[in-house]
Amino acid sequence: AHLFRKAMEDSLLVGMRARDPEGKIIYVNPAFCAMVGYGADELLGCRPPYPYWHPDDLEKHERESEDALLGRAAPHGFESRIRHKDGHDVLTMVYTAPLIDANGVHHGWMSSIVDITAQKQAEARQRDQELRLQRSARLASAGEMASTLAHELNQPLMALSNFALASRALAARGDAAMLTSALDDIVEQS
Repeated sequence: AHLFRKAMEDSLLVGMRARDPEGKIIYVNPAFCAMVGYGADELLGCRPPYPYWHPDDLEKHERESEDALLGRAAPHGFESRIRHKDGHDVLTMVYTAPLIDANGVHHGWMSSIVDITAQKQAEARQRDQELRLQRSARLASAGEMASTLAHELNQPLMALSNFALASRALAARGDAAMLTSALDDIVEQS
């Protein structure tokens, strides 16, 4: 039964980490080791700050760890950025629950850690694409508006031009009444 349980734990894609009530790591599965880049031999016995904690988020990690050890871990989990041993960031979702044996004795805390890096990258790409689409839509709207505006301005400008040409011809002929009428049309159009 123990070997079967170990085989199941080792085949999980979700990282598993158990800590005693003081925060010392007492168990890690292979998925967690792959996620952080440290072997079980490097992690077992570690106390906070853990080597995979992201250096830019140490205060946040400390708060989250303290909350979990005091039994105040968010039941819906929390996002956490950790640093792989090779230096790249890993975005995770962490769920922590009490580690209680068959006799009801509390031995610490069990955490399930899910790598959400690819999901977050896909969400970021989708947001970028949506922003580009919105920008394209705004540009298309501005183009349509400019085209409509140009059309609306061209109509009266063409009429003004035609009236001005007619006025010139009427002035050359000396037809004052018609010239006055054409100039009145120009004023009205403008």
